[in-house]
Amino acid sequence: MNINEYLPFWNKLSSKEKQLIQKNCFEKKYLSKSLITEKEKCEFIIIKSGKLRVYTISDSGKEITLFKLFNYDMCLFSSSCIFKDITFDIMLETEEDTTVFVIPAHIYENLMKTSLSVSNYTNELMSSRFSDIMWLLDQILNKNMISRISLFLYEEYLYHNTVDLSITHEEISKHLGTAREVISRLLNYMQKDGILKTKRGIISIVDEEKLKNLYDEN
Repeated sequence: MNINEYLPFWNKLSSKEKQLIQKNCFEKKYLSKSLITEKEKCEFIIIKSGKLRVYTISDSGKEITLFKLFNYDMCLFSSSCIFKDITFDIMLETEEDTTVFVIPAHIYENLMKTSLSVSNYTNELMSSRFSDIMWLLDQILNKNMISRISLFLYEEYLYHNTVDLSITHEEISKHLGTAREVISRLLNYMQKDGILKTKRGIISIVDEEKLKNLYDEN
């Protein structure tokens, strides 16, 4: 198990600290669309391969994606048992078959106490994640919905490297925190404008540049 390749601070750890991680770390595999359980969210999760969606749910049941995690990313917000000041509920769901490294929370907590490198890295990563959430808040406050849909679809196009995106209107609405009817109406507008084509479960991007410009202009 090559956990050392996924931890930027590995070379700054003592031999004892490295052995502690190697002894307690393990791999876990999830199928696409799997939810991470409450117990598992109390552990440190590092993405070996795949993709995780990190989202929250409002009191009315509306979902919104906070950010996504890819290969080599670590989910700190999942470790609620260590970061006691995080009082809002975070949900984790795989968007494709995903393999993760798991470090038990008490092991990582000990490392934060004994290693300045681990502590500094953790603080920097936490700051970066909050920056992601502040960026999302800025998008919600200052960008219209068609701009946000355009950016979402363009990023999906870049990630999957295909113009044919296997995604439903309902799934997009959950990512962006709005009603499915709003998504359907705006996608229909974009289809009439020659930017994309839609059919059941598939959105095909016809004009990538126009899609990107739609975000930049709004």
